[in-house]
Amino acid sequence: MIKTKQQAADLVIVVLTVIVGIISYILNLGWIRVIFIIPFLAYNTVILVSSIIYVLTSRKEGVVKQRKSFYLGLLTYILFNVFLFDGGDIGPAYCFFGLIKIYGSGSFFYYTSIISLIISLICIILNIKAITSKKAKV
Repeated sequence: MIKTKQQAADLVIVVLTVIVGIISYILNLGWIRVIFIIPFLAYNTVILVSSIIYVLTSRKEGVVKQRKSFYLGLLTYILFNVFLFDGGDIGPAYCFFGLIKIYGSGSFFYYTSIISLIISLICIILNIKAITSKKAKV
């Protein structure tokens, strides 16, 4: 159950983050993303479930490191989804909801998204560890 206003705000942030990630995935949809739809759905499910459980079990306001990890995980989740570019067989690659066309290697976008994915996965692991430990509970 939601006990504090912070928990309610965090739940709204989690849901909005996942919605932005899904919208970004759909608007950047190309044949590469179609191939990797199953890992994307698994990644979204893990983000959503672990974040909701973390928010509902963390009632202490003073656990700053865990909160920073939680918010960093959500931020890097969005960066990964927004900057991971895709393209079809014809035309340039694109990212950022299909608004940025990439006429080259796109290494900045590629490295930004992959580094964000790695950081996001680390934060997910830290959140799951916080859920399973006694520190996240009252």
